[in-house]
Amino acid sequence: MNNKIYTAIAAATPLLLQSPTGFAEVDESKSSQIEEVIVSGSILRNKAQTALPVTLLNGEELHRKATNTLGETLAATPGIANSSFGPGVGQPIIRGQQGSRVRVLQNSTGNVDAASSGPDHAVTIEPVLAESIEVLRGPSTLLYGGGAIGGVINVIDNRIPSKAIDGFTGTLEQRYDSASDGATSIVKLEGGNKNWAWHLDGVYRDWDDLDVPVDPIKGDHDDHGSHHEQINNSNGRSKNVTAGFSRLFDKGYLGLSISQLESNYGIPEGGHFHGGHGDEDEHHDGHDDEHDHHDDHDDEHGHHDDHDDEHGHHDDHDDEHGHHDDHDDEHEHGHHDDHDDHDDHDDHDDDITIDIKQTRYDIAAEYRLEQAWANKLKWHLTHTDYEHFELEGKSKAAHYTSNSWENRLEASHSLGDGWQGAIGMQNLKRSFEAKSHSEHLVPETANQSHGLFVIESLEVGDWIHELGARVDFDSFDSDSGLAKDRDFTSYSASASSVWQFNQHWSTAIALSHSERAPSIDELYSNVEGHNIVHGATGNIQIGNDELNTETSNNIDLSLRWKLARISGDITLFYNDFSDYIYLQKEAGHDDHDHEDIYHYEQQDATFTGIEVSSNVILADSDIVGLWDLDMFADVVKGETADGNDVPRLPPFRIGGILNFHHQQWGSYLRLTHASKQGKPGLYEEETDAYTRVDAGINYTINSAKLETLLFLRAKNLSNEEIRNATSFLRDVAPETGRSLEAGVRLSF
Repeated sequence: MNNKIYTAIAAATPLLLQSPTGFAEVDESKSSQIEEVIVSGSILRNKAQTALPVTLLNGEELHRKATNTLGETLAATPGIANSSFGPGVGQPIIRGQQGSRVRVLQNSTGNVDAASSGPDHAVTIEPVLAESIEVLRGPSTLLYGGGAIGGVINVIDNRIPSKAIDGFTGTLEQRYDSASDGATSIVKLEGGNKNWAWHLDGVYRDWDDLDVPVDPIKGDHDDHGSHHEQINNSNGRSKNVTAGFSRLFDKGYLGLSISQLESNYGIPEGGHFHGGHGDEDEHHDGHDDEHDHHDDHDDEHGHHDDHDDEHGHHDDHDDEHGHHDDHDDEHEHGHHDDHDDHDDHDDHDDDITIDIKQTRYDIAAEYRLEQAWANKLKWHLTHTDYEHFELEGKSKAAHYTSNSWENRLEASHSLGDGWQGAIGMQNLKRSFEAKSHSEHLVPETANQSHGLFVIESLEVGDWIHELGARVDFDSFDSDSGLAKDRDFTSYSASASSVWQFNQHWSTAIALSHSERAPSIDELYSNVEGHNIVHGATGNIQIGNDELNTETSNNIDLSLRWKLARISGDITLFYNDFSDYIYLQKEAGHDDHDHEDIYHYEQQDATFTGIEVSSNVILADSDIVGLWDLDMFADVVKGETADGNDVPRLPPFRIGGILNFHHQQWGSYLRLTHASKQGKPGLYEEETDAYTRVDAGINYTINSAKLETLLFLRAKNLSNEEIRNATSFLRDVAPETGRSLEAGVRLSF
């Protein structure tokens, strides 16, 4: 760990010491643009004014990185990794934390799905429709509750317009990806006048089995030569449509929106359990080795605190949601026809697919009081209705349902003499249920959460100080007569300072104490004692209704610089967990005659790491254009109190991106090196190092009323075999091989 940290620091040190005269002359006005305001905090600031590290993606950078999953979209940024489960799933990891410890938001309220209930469940957000994505790296429980103990991801779009839209604007885009023969169609339309504004967007995506550089099953062949391999049953399709409008006033707005998502994707062959569902006490053959994951932090993905869902009572859901029957035929791999020659099997009866449907309603309002005691009031109400079926062939093997209401109210104030702050409340009401055939994976459980928070900030000279506190009250009421109802009270507090000690340099320190109540999955999975297999992952997870509150004490130290040609930051963090909740593998199931069994348990754990990023402007002139180099490095280490390594953490990474912009042309060349993961955790296998090369070029055609963007992107040019250390399916589903993505975007 220490050697890797020193390597990262060494990579950044030459940039820190460069003389400003060592570069071509640069127009400083071009490199010193005002940073955009971060909206995920109650006190509006830019990145340089926040003590907690922030990642902000927008504009062309977001367009270049946006893919069909949130995890893959963010994976190229320091401190963030992707937990994939085939191309249909990409769950984001922040500093080694995911699932119930990372709060995913859509326009600052929770995105409620089943992603935290299993690594095979997709995050129901379309990154290609986002206008910006903000990531708060580190504990953010103060604003967003225990589900943000690892960090926050806020995906922002304009579905409820907050400002007037003059006339009519729109974007049409079409993409094609050679790796999966995939096509993506995107449309976004907006319009209005000074009193009204409206928004429409949609995306449709269809893809076949993913091409990879080698045989997907690790170790099947010693020499792959130039064979073109595929991951069987990795195809899918999805569609998402959103409509919203606002009534605009002199001092605010009131608006609403509705969005609907439908998605169907396959679980890669070898990544699930083929035994079907027999007697509740029977243990089936056919367990997959890649699920020998356990221990120290095992499954932070099984459970979003923000997803301890509420659902009104769903005993009859299989009937009332019969509309899914209509989807079964279209999802029985009919779009596999182009790849029939590559299939090694003709029988798809055991193939598992996941069929998702989600409807979300939002109402948002803002009113500017312009008084010292209350500058602005913000209110947001969200209702989300979610379900998915896990299909084995044409049979419905499992059914997940979730229903939630979230209410959030904030009041900001400015008291003069550098004081400003916000107070707020957040209420969450959810129910959640998961069935496999007629038995409960998770019994129907109602969760209510009520939070109160306050944040105060004082700006004095070159210093910005911030203090805050929050209290949450969580209750869990399970319909199972075999489980205890639980109530938790959680407290969080933070203190931070940013010191701008000269025009170009600043430093920051952030201290936080955060508490998280266990999630529904952690408390009640298989609590009725039937040991039901989760078919898509091939294992059994058993909850523990005696779990205690999880506690985190975290410190972040940052150094930041912004010169005429060089900018960047370096951050060190240390996170000490008490009663860290993880999945412990049960002994005695290594003979493959039974599926693996995991129990939710608690143990202390620590996470330490470093994140480095820097940008150097190499040249900027009308003749040669703008050339700049982005560099980054990151590493995280996790260890439990018994001395074991936390499993499935990302390895040390270092890389750079050379960017070029001149008139209508733009291009980039990216190189990323990931080291061998030599500390994969108990029952996990090491992953090899790799070096990945990506490149892209784009050309813009401007006319009076239309802008046309043509782009071509090459992925994994070296055709590296990449086994993602954070993926449960790394031994059966490597990352994409050499491929091209081409597209056109029309903006008017």
